[in-house]
Amino acid sequence: MSQFIAGKTKRRIHLLHSGLPDCASPIVSHADGHPDILGVHGTGFFARKGSSVIFITARHCLTRDNQDDDDLLEAASRLRVPYVLHGGKKSERDFLQFDSVYSFEHQSIDIPGTFVDFVILTIAVKPGTWQDKCLRSRAAKLPPTGNWLDEFARTRISQQTFLNGGIIQLVTVGYPQNGTQTEISAPGEVVTQSAVACGSLGPGVYPHTMTMADITWQDGLNGFSGSPVFLSYRNEDGIQFALVGMLITGGNRQGQFIRISQITGSTFDPPLDFDLRA
Repeated sequence: MSQFIAGKTKRRIHLLHSGLPDCASPIVSHADGHPDILGVHGTGFFARKGSSVIFITARHCLTRDNQDDDDLLEAASRLRVPYVLHGGKKSERDFLQFDSVYSFEHQSIDIPGTFVDFVILTIAVKPGTWQDKCLRSRAAKLPPTGNWLDEFARTRISQQTFLNGGIIQLVTVGYPQNGTQTEISAPGEVVTQSAVACGSLGPGVYPHTMTMADITWQDGLNGFSGSPVFLSYRNEDGIQFALVGMLITGGNRQGQFIRISQITGSTFDPPLDFDLRA
């Protein structure tokens, strides 16, 4: 079991991965009435807490206006998100079916728009089926409490890192529209290639975000929206990865990601208003 130091107290974290989780998936959808015409427009990822697995992505990957959740559910019905990324996809059974979409209003004048830029999609899957087992094996672990990243940033480990001129490394996995071999061909075949990018942790531009700075990906960041962001560090068990948020915007090798504290805690409740003024 892994540990980190918070002040003088050792605390065990139950959200670490010994390898980078295979949780990311391209956001692929078809147009109304044209199921064989597909487009790739972003990234999403699977996350789990307890016995539940959900799919998380940026809200603007599904809509560019203030549609309500019923309209978003209609958009979600056109998504073609596969249970597994490898192999051919020939039937509806190969793709997820979503039964609800949750989005969240905020009350901050410092955040653009009406809604926080992420959505949670619950998946219509029967417990114990191969689909359920597949999603569990792919999903990133959600923390038991949402403020662990904020606590980590205040620990002696991270403080000493900054004092020594070092960095806290972040890693993200996404499906950029440039620089990879993503292709779409008739009849609706999609070939995708993910990209792994690294960066360093910095303070956020908005109240609910932090910065992924000095991103190593040399092409445009378009398509990374909705990508999971992991903190990476080494302890006695080797290199560990922990989910810290989701990318929403970026450019010039800088990206803003929503802190995990703004996502977890509301993931299995009805939609709640977010008050991010504090």
